[in-house]
Amino acid sequence: METHTELNDKIASVIIVGAGPAGLGVAIALQKMAVDYIIIEKDSIGASFKKWPEETKFISPSFTGNFFKMPDLNSISPDSSPAFSLLTEHPTGEEYVAYLESISEYNKLKIHTGVQLNNIEQTDRYFSLDTSKGE
Repeated sequence: METHTELNDKIASVIIVGAGPAGLGVAIALQKMAVDYIIIEKDSIGASFKKWPEETKFISPSFTGNFFKMPDLNSISPDSSPAFSLLTEHPTGEEYVAYLESISEYNKLKIHTGVQLNNIEQTDRYFSLDTSKGE
């Protein structure tokens, strides 16, 4: 299940393009710092992982018991872990998408899917984005 908000909050301090692990991780960090942001995504959360062949799995393990107090190598935030939520050390693409979607929902991230970015222009101190859903 994906998190959506209306695209009527058209002005934001930060606009993140892409709802993959990096975009979602940045959004979580910005949210914790009370920075206004939105995420625009042309497809869906973790779309590239949905395209993985069924037999493909992460090479780097997620740690279900991390004795070194290090973040899970595949997590998108220090307080989350695909290993704990998925109960696997080497998630498939579909499993990782489920992790990304659950983290997005839990954090109530402001994600707008189905929005294609066409162009970016800088005017004075601001950037204007032309998207498939308008400016």
